[in-house]
Formats: sequence, C-alpha cells, structure tokens
Amino acid sequence: MNKDYTVSIANLENKKSGCATFEDLALIIDEQAKEGLVFCAFIPSVIGPSGKVLTYDLIFKEADCSKFEYKIEYILADNKKAGEATFSGYESALLSNVSAGYELLGAIPTRMGPSGKATQIALIFMKNLY
Repeated sequence: MNKDYTVSIANLENKKSGCATFEDLALIIDEQAKEGLVFCAFIPSVIGPSGKVLTYDLIFKEADCSKFEYKIEYILADNKKAGEATFSGYESALLSNVSAGYELLGAIPTRMGPSGKATQIALIFMKNLY
C-alpha cells in the first residue's frame, strides 16, 4: 500500500443469532488522528454467510490532524415496512452538521440484524479548523 495510506482492521462483534455491531468507530478514528492519520474510507473486507459484515478495513491518510475535528452521528433505521430499513433521520443530521461547517466524509453501517440488514449507520463528519 502507498506509504501515505494506512489500513486499520475493525472486527465487528458478531452474535451468531443476533446482531453484528461496531461500537469502536469513534475510538479508532480518534486513535488514528493522534497518529496523524485522517479517515478516508471503509471497505467491508469480511462478510459472513448471512450477509452481515464481520470486518471492515478502515482507510486513513497522513494529514495534519490538529487542523481537523471529527464528529460522528449515529442514525437508527426506520423499520416502516416488514423486511425494509430506511434511514430518513440522516437528512436532518446532514443539514445541521453541514450548516455548522462540517463536511460529510461518509456513512458506515455500524449495526446489522441477523439477516445482514443494516439497522444503524454512522455518519462521519470532519470540520477544517484553519
């Protein structure tokens, strides 16, 4: 991999008959920022037989992190129809954070049900402080 990029492997806590959850996203991003690395992207690198993501590769790039501030908003799914998950709550989170000067870096599923359907996402925002 290019020397400017670093991969951090994040394993989700998987309950075989229940949910797979990823609770350490903010902690990993903060730890990498202390090392001078800014979050760029995620890749679901291991997917279980039911479709649940079991491992993410989180991609970081070298940067002066003292000039950035992160914020993560967790959005639960609106299960309005059987078998369907929608995330209508992201719109207000997006608008309020963008109007406060944050840029959306991406969204990552942080909780998946037994069938592999995402039931929670994390919106990752970053603000340029200079």
